[in-house]
Amino acid sequence: MLTGIKAIRDHRAAAYVSDARKIRLIVRDDQEWIKEKWMPLAVSAGLKRIAFVTAPTGLGKLTIEDVSGLVNYGPLQSRTFDSMTAARKWVAEAVVKP
Repeated sequence: MLTGIKAIRDHRAAAYVSDARKIRLIVRDDQEWIKEKWMPLAVSAGLKRIAFVTAPTGLGKLTIEDVSGLVNYGPLQSRTFDSMTAARKWVAEAVVKP
């Protein structure tokens, strides 16, 4: 995830798509790290939107939905999607909108 922060900075990215379809579980300690450490770094790097593409069902989908709920942080918005196409469309709007 820190590599993602570097990429956000290097490319001045306003949006990010996370392909989380194969994730099964994110333990509570990692969820807290995302909330307390990663999100502030992402916001300071300029990120405005993050889209999570989830599996259609299962524990991984529920876990990512929990993490997505944690990610809404100040100017950083997040949503979950069932397809890469929908996720890319939503994050592309971040580039157009101020």
